[in-house]
Amino acid sequence: MQAPVSTNYASNSVACKLWGMVDSPVELVFGLALFERLSTYYAKWGCWIYSQQEYTSLLQTPDLKNRRGTFAIVPQLAYEVIGRLDFAIFIPGLTGSFPMVAIECDGHQFHERTVEQASKDRKRDRALQKYGIPVLRFTGTDIVRRSVELADEVADFLDLRAEEKERIAFLERGIDVAQALEEGRSFPAPYPWPRIKAGTSLATRVYGR
Repeated sequence: MQAPVSTNYASNSVACKLWGMVDSPVELVFGLALFERLSTYYAKWGCWIYSQQEYTSLLQTPDLKNRRGTFAIVPQLAYEVIGRLDFAIFIPGLTGSFPMVAIECDGHQFHERTVEQASKDRKRDRALQKYGIPVLRFTGTDIVRRSVELADEVADFLDLRAEEKERIAFLERGIDVAQALEEGRSFPAPYPWPRIKAGTSLATRVYGR
């Protein structure tokens, strides 16, 4: 009797969902790489793929509290002024409706952009910066050759952004994290705190000292 074929149902489901949401095979490759990396980047965190409608609905439902310690990837997120982003990545409990970063996959046909396309892209980048949304651009060739490495790069960038945003969130609420820890007091956080990279020892993030 033939042995059953081993499958990864979760990965296959993500691939199927992404395929129906992205614009090119290059975006599919990078979307899968981002999902795999972010799913295991922080201990006890996860990653979800949402359509724009699904993510908007999530922010308006009680289920949001169960998704605070997660990454959310939204392919083809549309902004009226800017247009569609290849990928927008959120941490729902920290930034809500504002992406932590926008990801653009250039050169889907593995050639250089035209002058007109480059000018259009720069205009989009300036518009994103106006709203405080950083953009990371990757060529199609680089994605095909180094998708795992580039996904690591995005994850590390998100880690720095999360630390920055987290620090601001605590300051706006008048929370001195270092003092609270020293005194053994609890304090509200945007997600189960601290964020700990998977595979590392417990390292508490302390701000201001």
